[in-house]
Amino acid sequence: MCDTVSNHSTSPIPNALQGDACALPSNLAPVDCVLAANLLCRLPEPTAFLDRCRTLVKPGGVLVLVSPYSWLKGWTDKAKWLGGYYKVGVEGGAAWQLCYG
Repeated sequence: MCDTVSNHSTSPIPNALQGDACALPSNLAPVDCVLAANLLCRLPEPTAFLDRCRTLVKPGGVLVLVSPYSWLKGWTDKAKWLGGYYKVGVEGGAAWQLCYG
């Protein structure tokens, strides 16, 4: 077991910011990393957020998207849902089919 933990980093302590993903300040950019955890499927405009991330994350930076993709019409209009869904009972012998849109 280690008795101590050393910090080998020479960089300063990172800044962490939080805010409204639908109203990020236009002067906020670029950053090294964006963490969007359990967020994407709760935004009214998920593609607008992803488009903003293109200019928000530095080249070589990291965008971390973690989502259960549990879309709800109360948060996001169904036409704006991203990804696919499974449809049970599709003809042609398949028990399920991955659908988009």
